[in-house]
Amino acid sequence: MHKLPFYLLILFFLPQNVHAQQELNYIHQAHLTKWKNSSEFMLECMELMPADKYKYQPTEDEMPFDKLCIHIIQNMVWLSEDYLLGNDFENPHKDENIEKDALIELMTRAMAYSYESLENCPPHLWQTKVDFFAGEMPLIKIIHLLHDHATHHRGQLSVYLRLNGIKPPRYVGW
Repeated sequence: MHKLPFYLLILFFLPQNVHAQQELNYIHQAHLTKWKNSSEFMLECMELMPADKYKYQPTEDEMPFDKLCIHIIQNMVWLSEDYLLGNDFENPHKDENIEKDALIELMTRAMAYSYESLENCPPHLWQTKVDFFAGEMPLIKIIHLLHDHATHHRGQLSVYLRLNGIKPPRYVGW
C-alpha cells in the first residue's frame, strides 16, 4: 500500500478546515453586528418613551414599559453570565423602581455586557452542550435565544410606543 507523505495529508485537509473556520468567524461577526444594531434600536425605543409613560401598561396582563425593560435586561444578563462565559454583571439597582435615565444606563451596560459575552464566546464552543431548564442544548441555541428574546420584547416596546402616539425608530436588525 502506498502512503502519502504527512505534509500532503495536511494540505489535503487544510483548505476545508480553513474554509470552515472562515465561515464560523463570519457567523460570529454577524451575531455581533446584529447585537450591536439590536442594542441601538432598543435604546432608541427607550429614549422615545417619555419618562411619565414608563409605567404605561396596555392591559393588566402585560408588563408596564419599565418592567418589560427590566425583564429584557435580566434575561440578557442571565444568559450571558451563566452560559456565554460572561463575568459577573454589576447591577446597583436592586430595586425595580428605576427612573428612565437610570434604566437606559442599565440597559446600555447590559447590552454591552452581552455583546462582550458573545464576542468572547468562540465559535468552536458553539456545539458544546449545556444544561438548560428546557433540557440539554448546544450553546448556539442559547445565542439564538438571546437574540430572539430581545427581539420579541423589543417588538412589544414598539407597540407600547405606538399605543402612546409615538412613532418607533426605523427598524434595523441585521
